[in-house]
Amino acid sequence: MTRGTVRRAITAVLAASALLLAGCAAGPSLGNAGIVVGTALPVTSLDPAAAAGAGGDLVAEQIYPHLVTVQPGGSRLEPDIAESARFDETGAYVVTLKPGLEFANGDRLDASDVVFSFTRQRAIKAPGGPSPLLAGIASVTARDDRTVVFTLTTPNHQGFPAILASAAGAIVDEQVFPARSLASDEAIVAARPFAGPYVLQSFNPGDLLTFVANPAYAGGLGTPRSADVTLKLYADPDHLAADVADQAIDLAYGGLEPAQLRTLRDDPAVRIAEEPGGALHYLVFDLNAMPYGELQSSADPQRSLAVRRAVADLVDREAIAHTADAGTTAPLWGFTSDDLPGAEPVLRSITGDGTGSPDQTAAQRELDAAGVDIPVPLTIWTIPELYGADSGAEYEALAAQLEASGLFTADVRKVGAAEFTAKRPKGAYQAYQGGWSPRGLDPATYRAPYLLGDAQVGSHYTNPTALALLAKPATDADPTVRAADLNVVQEQLAADLPVLPLVQDEQLTASASGVRGVRFDGSLTLRFGSLRVP
Repeated sequence: MTRGTVRRAITAVLAASALLLAGCAAGPSLGNAGIVVGTALPVTSLDPAAAAGAGGDLVAEQIYPHLVTVQPGGSRLEPDIAESARFDETGAYVVTLKPGLEFANGDRLDASDVVFSFTRQRAIKAPGGPSPLLAGIASVTARDDRTVVFTLTTPNHQGFPAILASAAGAIVDEQVFPARSLASDEAIVAARPFAGPYVLQSFNPGDLLTFVANPAYAGGLGTPRSADVTLKLYADPDHLAADVADQAIDLAYGGLEPAQLRTLRDDPAVRIAEEPGGALHYLVFDLNAMPYGELQSSADPQRSLAVRRAVADLVDREAIAHTADAGTTAPLWGFTSDDLPGAEPVLRSITGDGTGSPDQTAAQRELDAAGVDIPVPLTIWTIPELYGADSGAEYEALAAQLEASGLFTADVRKVGAAEFTAKRPKGAYQAYQGGWSPRGLDPATYRAPYLLGDAQVGSHYTNPTALALLAKPATDADPTVRAADLNVVQEQLAADLPVLPLVQDEQLTASASGVRGVRFDGSLTLRFGSLRVP
């Protein structure tokens, strides 16, 4: 398929969207498809309160505003739709909105919408969604139409502003979104409750999303460089790779598998850009359902911990990273992305041979000391709909390593996203694929999900001591004070092992059309607004 053919097809969809949306607020010309971005990341929901995954977060970042944000290519928090944001003398965080803010549908955006957005997130508590990041809010109130006051459980918590720039901080229209349930994609698109840099004009699930620059956007990211952007969704990464190589699309971002990346790297017409990824891949242990788990007839906390430690002793991260060749992943020995300050490879020295390599003798010693029956049966579940069709290869490699030791009989099975979401809280899965890709500058946003029981990763693990340290503010002028507390949290996680970090992503984009402006900000987010074609 030629670039012209794809563009004509996309233009036809855009034209149809324009007819359907006649009578709505006017946007830029839809005479051509502008920039076309392709992705194999699934877009499962347009509601920012949902467990949307990387694909949903990519879309949400373009259409919903935040109180504070990070400029593309930067790492410093700056106002988005806030005019000012600071701690007051009581330790509360006070935000004053810019005047005259509106959603694309004409609804006024004021302090009431901000209060609604955060209250709604905390009320819905969508499994796997971003609401756990808001646990530090005691209350959020509107002082007047433009002023919002966040009273925090720990006053003056210096990590809080970064949470406002994360996936949990999206601001939505209270006239459109239900207060205690998720909104459907169809209702969201029809109501146009967008106040970010772009308006989502249409969403054909599994196919195309069309965006136009939002003339009502008054945030800190400025006017988008490209007025029209189309996001083309691919179920097959092979088709995504072929289209970018043929210049049928401008940019391929997300979901390319190692085989496609190896081919594209060898193509002189294709430019591969590499950026820090931030996304972590790990194995989650359900502390209720795993061998010797709390709800098992053979429940024994010490034996359960010994099983987890033995798995940690046997894992070969270099080999697992190699299964995702072409530079897409790197070994991970800690609970925070290596790209963030304060990251420590805490597991490298206390597992395996102490230098990063596996050690079968160490694993055997753990199991024998606890009196664990060998071999240990362990079933690992993967969820391709959430993490990509080829993502299970990492867990197949892990299972093969466990089997080769003779200490485990490891079985890998697949489960659909809906079934997994429904059955996970009921203890249906001993261990399973996990991933965490927070958009935020604060290392605490990486550690928090592991400590919140079933709210995020589903391990049924919590640690009050670590949670208390996580909540401590950095009121001292020396930033090493909070960093030290966060390192203690990481040491607690390493000792208890509710999850086992495996590898972390590197973000790669591929282009053969000369698209410019591919810049990830400090929160590891691709912004459509900086993209342009020469």
